[in-house]
Amino acid sequence: MPSTNRSDLVWNLAAFLDYRFKDWGSVLVGYKVMGYDYDNEDYGPDRYIYNARQRGPLAGLSIYW
Repeated sequence: MPSTNRSDLVWNLAAFLDYRFKDWGSVLVGYKVMGYDYDNEDYGPDRYIYNARQRGPLAGLSIYW
């Protein structure tokens, strides 16, 4: 009998700071957190459950011409 407790949820939270240098470019720094919650409701060897969080810093450089 399949479970009725299926939860499919993906969420994303991010914060960034961007500094622009005059006319030639900009620098971006930030931090991002993503969460996943998945259950395919099967039983036995076909059951797949994935619950995870990924997080970490972000950095970028843009050059304008």
